[in-house]
Parts: sequence; structure tokens; C-alpha cells
Amino acid sequence: IEKMYEDVIMPEYKNDGDAGFDIHSYLYDEVEKEPVKSIKIYPGASAKINTGLKFQIPEGYYIELHPRSSAGVKKNLALKNTIGIIDEKYSEEVLIFVRNYGQEPVEILNGERIVQGILKKRESVNIVQVYKVEETERGAGFGSSGCI
Repeated sequence: IEKMYEDVIMPEYKNDGDAGFDIHSYLYDEVEKEPVKSIKIYPGASAKINTGLKFQIPEGYYIELHPRSSAGVKKNLALKNTIGIIDEKYSEEVLIFVRNYGQEPVEILNGERIVQGILKKRESVNIVQVYKVEETERGAGFGSSGCI
């Protein structure tokens, strides 16, 4: 992992056995070329959050980015693309896009744990066109298992 700036916080597993490693915000004013203490995200608005990190992902792997549960429950923030995927060949700064779906403005502090990353093995499949898929016992249609 490359830290783009000296004061960027490296990702970390907060507890033994955690599936995801926490990634911290690095709030950076791209015009002034310096870090800022915090940003405010208003209800219904979205924001780009820098991390100041570049990852070198091993061949055959990728990283999934998930929101931390506290971001969703306490701050009403969701990842704008629901789950982020960082492919092995992506080598630029990891950026986080969030949306405030709450009723109050949310403040994000520089250095705050904002998302968690999970390194996963990539599986590739052969994509083949068929003329008709086989019928199953489950049936057709949304909610066909009886959950709706």
C-alpha cells in the first residue's frame, strides 16, 4: 500500500478475526493542495472522500469496499455504488463516494474510519450463450420462493 501523503493513516484490522480492514478518510482540498479537518455532507447530497492510498493488489484478487456499520446506522451514510470493487490492475488513489440518506447534515473528520476493505480471490467463468435455460422447481418471477 502506498501512502500518497505522509500523514495518511494505513488501513488496519481493528480486532483479531475481523473480516474487513478499516480504511480512513484523508480529506484533501485539491485546489489549496492541503488537508482539511472535516467536510459536511447535507441530507440527500453525495461527496467524494479521498483515502490518500494506492493499493497493489495481488494477481487473481480484488478488494471489496463495504460501508462500516457505524457509518450507516449512526451517520445515515451509504456508499453511492453500494459496494466498491477495486480490481487488481487499478493503481490510482482509492476514492470513496458516499451519500447522506438521513435528515441531518453529517460531518466527516479527517482520519475517520470510513469504509472497510475485504481482499477476495477473483473467480472467472466462461460466459456461454444458450438458447434456453433449464426450468427449475423454484419457478419463475421475482418472489417465486414465497417471500413476498
